[in-house]
Amino acid sequence: MQNNHKQWVSAVFDRTATTYGQYGDAFFDYFGQALVNQVKLQPDQTILDVATGRGAVLYPLTKAVGASGKLVGIDISPVMIQETSKELAKKNLEWVDLRCMDAEELDFPDASFDAVFCGFALFFLPDIPKALAEFKRVLRPGGILAVSTWGEDSQVDQLIGNAFKIYDNPKGIIATPLWSGEELKKVLTDAEFVSLSIVEETKQFFYHSLEELWDRLWNQASRARLEQLTLVQLLEFRNLIFQEAQKYFTPQGIPEELQVFYGFARKPSIERVLDL
Repeated sequence: MQNNHKQWVSAVFDRTATTYGQYGDAFFDYFGQALVNQVKLQPDQTILDVATGRGAVLYPLTKAVGASGKLVGIDISPVMIQETSKELAKKNLEWVDLRCMDAEELDFPDASFDAVFCGFALFFLPDIPKALAEFKRVLRPGGILAVSTWGEDSQVDQLIGNAFKIYDNPKGIIATPLWSGEELKKVLTDAEFVSLSIVEETKQFFYHSLEELWDRLWNQASRARLEQLTLVQLLEFRNLIFQEAQKYFTPQGIPEELQVFYGFARKPSIERVLDL
């Protein structure tokens, strides 16, 4: 059952890969950069980016570690890997290693990385404890884990959620909600990471047209639910979203205030493990 779910998730993201994260005010890029900015990295370190997608976290990491370091990005979607590989080649970043891989079954030796990053993906994983155990396994003693997760639903998310209720709430990809700092801290604590730090940020972005908002819905994880609607339902849904979103229009566009939690932790050092 879990493998079927993962295959479905992979297929959905395959279909979104060419335009994933390219609509709205590039909030993926902003939050990816913010996640990397909060970790002190050295140019020669070895870094893993889990669920690399189209590179929102990966590209800031290329600048942080440079070609003298080692940077590996993994994603369960082969088309995401394919599209991001094309971009890396255009940017002369062929030294970055991209691989199609399941985050819950990392194909790396123990203690391979100085840091593991995972932006807006931990909640997608069916077995979070297993994934975190894998993250910790491949980290070197004292290595850093940096993750990000969404907070409370934005006004736009609430609008969309209410619209889906009309169609019996078609199932979405998200497996486990981590919508608060307390929930994020708990899963990291349960995974026996140490030196935990949770940082909250809220920032406003804008959709400059109704079509841009729709493109965001169709080219991100929400596509999984939209694909379950009939063509007639899809057109009705689109019209409903447009009618409601129109009410929020400002001179800058349709605002969306996004709350994010960044989680930072370390794998226990050898000395601390022995003390236990």
